[in-house]
Amino acid sequence: MREFMLDGFPVLIVRHKKFYAVGAICPGCNSRLEDGVLFANEGLIRCALHGSGYSFRSGNFKDGVGLDSIPFFLLVFVT
Repeated sequence: MREFMLDGFPVLIVRHKKFYAVGAICPGCNSRLEDGVLFANEGLIRCALHGSGYSFRSGNFKDGVGLDSIPFFLLVFVT
C-alpha cells in the first residue's frame, strides 16, 4: 500500500489481486494509514496508532475505536 496526493487529498492505494483506493487518514486520530498494518486476506487496514480497522474494499469501519468510515474511491484504468 502506498499513499498519494490527489488534488490535495491524501489517498491510499492498495494492491491485493485488484487495486483499491481509500482515504489515507484515520478519522479516529488523524494518523497516516500508510504507517498501519495491511491484512490483505482479510481486506483490512489497521491504524498503527490506535488499532482501528477499515476495509480497503469499501472504506467501511470494521472494529476498534471510533465509528467513522474512510472515503472509498472508484478506480478506472484507461488504456
